[in-house]
Amino acid sequence: MPSMVSSQWRLYVSSSDGPFSEKAQAILKAKIKPKLKKALDQETSKAKTAKMAAGKQYNAPKVDLEQEPWAAPSLFARCRVLAGGPLPATVLLYRIRYLWIKREKKLQRFGKDWLAMTQAQWASSSGLKRSEIADYAVPHLKNCCAEYLTIRAMGNGADKKTWVSLDLGTLDSYLLGDQAMPSDMLTAELMEQGIYSKPPPQNWYAKKPE
Repeated sequence: MPSMVSSQWRLYVSSSDGPFSEKAQAILKAKIKPKLKKALDQETSKAKTAKMAAGKQYNAPKVDLEQEPWAAPSLFARCRVLAGGPLPATVLLYRIRYLWIKREKKLQRFGKDWLAMTQAQWASSSGLKRSEIADYAVPHLKNCCAEYLTIRAMGNGADKKTWVSLDLGTLDSYLLGDQAMPSDMLTAELMEQGIYSKPPPQNWYAKKPE
């Protein structure tokens, strides 16, 4: 199930005071303009029209990596939050999204588009073990991503395959769109899941004591 942080964020972005409302955008512009002017005056801006004084070209201030694009949570990190934390589930969700975008021809069943492969093929495609697919990745995704991802086992014997149907628009709204969680909240979410705040167990898959 989505955590409290995820639920609160989804409610917040849909509210009139959310970060994408006109009110929030006006406040953001009011905060940015003075900082941009100050940066240009001090010749520290990276704007194409700004010029740095001679002698300062090689004395730029240290970069705050927390504020730079390459330090922001990646698409994989965001998939990890949506998948509930475990790496096998994250890897499979990331791979399903990639294949969904790349494979134009999809199967049709129950009024939906589907991708279908055997567990061995899913394992080979994602770099996971078959046991990781069956015992950890699929159960986690069914529990955490049911809003936009359907996973079913169909067929019998050698023809049995794992079918997946993805609502890419909804998934990407949480990853990249208007419902994407800000970096600081995403980090808090990972901490809540124990990814940052707890040391990894010696055996991730060991049965936890009740």
